[in-house]
Amino acid sequence: ERSALRISAVMALDETGPESFASTSYRDFSSQNDRAPWPGTGMEAFIDASNAALGTSKALLIVGEAGSGKTWLLRHLLRGRRSLWLTEEMFQRDPTPELTDIDALVLDRVDLLPPSAQLRLPALIDRIRSRGGVVLASLPESKALAKLPSELRFRLGSRKVELLPLRKAPDLRKCLVRVEAGLRMELGLPPSP
Repeated sequence: ERSALRISAVMALDETGPESFASTSYRDFSSQNDRAPWPGTGMEAFIDASNAALGTSKALLIVGEAGSGKTWLLRHLLRGRRSLWLTEEMFQRDPTPELTDIDALVLDRVDLLPPSAQLRLPALIDRIRSRGGVVLASLPESKALAKLPSELRFRLGSRKVELLPLRKAPDLRKCLVRVEAGLRMELGLPPSP
């Protein structure tokens, strides 16, 4: 899972331009991710709840199992913001990342960060919040929050949006029809009747 997350982070950075992962992790999602959420998943309600939570708080925790859309929602919420995505590898290279010109600090799968990094995160969160920035974090399940250091738990646990697993989507049929249509297009097959 950690390897997949690293690959995903590198691929996302490659999509944003010529900057390399080693030189920067700053991203602006203004022009990216314009796609609508998967139909039938109820993601529109989670977008509204997340935007409302960001309006009243400077930290938002998104909880959901793999495949529920955490990373999609993070990217959607970051449109128009310059963001810094903190990853395990980034902390190995730079133990104190620079936060200049950043509107959002993103801790995607904060539970996978090394314990030494988790202990330094509260100070980074306070710095970004003192400058009016927002903090977004994700975890695979609510009980993973209890395993984080208390200072970090305190800063991340106040506002939480819990995504439904895909198998509990309100209208899974709509979602599956879109998946099939996308696969047929990729394979060069005619649309399904």
